[in-house]
Amino acid sequence: MRCPMPREFYIKKDSTKITREGLDAEVYLYENGKLCAMGFIAKQSKPAFHFAFRTEEQRTKHVDEFFASRQKSQEFKENRQKEKREFVTSLKVGDVLHGSWGYDQTNPEFAEVVEVIGPRCVMIREIAQVSDPNTPHGMSSMSENVLPVPGKYTSEPVRRIVSPGDCVKFNEHCYMSKTDPNKSHYNSWYA
Repeated sequence: MRCPMPREFYIKKDSTKITREGLDAEVYLYENGKLCAMGFIAKQSKPAFHFAFRTEEQRTKHVDEFFASRQKSQEFKENRQKEKREFVTSLKVGDVLHGSWGYDQTNPEFAEVVEVIGPRCVMIREIAQVSDPNTPHGMSSMSENVLPVPGKYTSEPVRRIVSPGDCVKFNEHCYMSKTDPNKSHYNSWYA
């Protein structure tokens, strides 16, 4: 088992520490026959970068780009968290959800919203599916198009959290989103 080295292991003596207010990143500048810089993000012990530069301008440019990238990353993360906090689902009782999963095959799944619990939670029930008689079969005898059958439940209700975009994790294989109950979906399998 490898034991990670602490951040102090990488930082050279007589380094100059540079930080930017509001950012969880820091850079250390030093000279070792060359102009060098190493940067760390948050609580990471290994450097995010550790380079030597030919000129001071190159080093300064790289450090500025590193901080700008970290600023952009932090803003994106904060906006995503804000979006999640403020999200309110638009799903309503009776909405049909669809998702598919599979490796070398396509397994469509359908569920119906049976109850809305608060701004980000719903109760859903899996519903049956039937072959769509209005669409031709696929390229082989091992595929077809299927339609959901709202109201024909095949499982007990389960509580699910709704993510931004009205996306619901149905099971470990499948995420679902709202679909038109009259739209057919592809299904394929191996014999």
